[in-house]
Amino acid sequence: MSDTPEIPAPAERPPLEGLTVLIAGPAWSDEQQSAWQEMLNATARPHELIWLDAPLPSGLGDAFRSGIERAQHPLILFVSLDYPYTPTDVPAMLERIAFTDPESGRALDLINGCRAARPVPLLNRWLGKAWRGMGNLLLDLGMTAPPGHLDARHRRYRFLYHMLFGLRVVDPMSGMKLFRRALLPRIPLQSQGSFVWVEMLAKANFLGAFMDELPIATEAGQTNPPLPAWGPIRADLMNLLGKPDFGPPFLPASPPSEVALHADTGH
Repeated sequence: MSDTPEIPAPAERPPLEGLTVLIAGPAWSDEQQSAWQEMLNATARPHELIWLDAPLPSGLGDAFRSGIERAQHPLILFVSLDYPYTPTDVPAMLERIAFTDPESGRALDLINGCRAARPVPLLNRWLGKAWRGMGNLLLDLGMTAPPGHLDARHRRYRFLYHMLFGLRVVDPMSGMKLFRRALLPRIPLQSQGSFVWVEMLAKANFLGAFMDELPIATEAGQTNPPLPAWGPIRADLMNLLGKPDFGPPFLPASPPSEVALHADTGH
């Protein structure tokens, strides 16, 4: 009989979650398709890449509704071609969404991309530092510096969505977001245009989703991101406020690891 202790077999790593990438836009070059496909192949996880032919920004809602119906994997990345988003930011988003809170055991439900190409001007940087310091010292708010600078119009929209929906993200209208598919039946998309980005976050926040935000598009240039006209946004906003849709009263049973989000939605 040998006295050599047995070496336990290494624990098997759980399989990587599959990823569906939904890219919406009126045109898609061979170079873009190749770059996204190379990134997906490098993740070594099941994946699919679906291009949604849609006019921007007016057709985003219809495009993503059809894309969700076609998606096959538990993670869905939404991307719009109205800004130079690139696949180089996806690995960090995939790594982050795998985070599980050690105290609650909850995994992240979604990652919002924050466009971070424009550096924060010096005056804004110092004013922001003073404001955050006061809030953190007096109210323990845990505020941190934004990764980039959005212009005054974007900040006004951000303040509006914070007041209406309690959103605390820096860039709610960012066109690159990673979601767990298990969350989507509870947030059916009602918006027609680019307000769909805010609708996704607003409904998820109402349902108590666990979300995070990461800087993306850091090399996209110094120009401000596009901001759609207020008219279409207002129409979708009023529709959402007047009659929000949170899906069917009862959903099929889900594994315990998935987020069912059984919040009271008025059904």
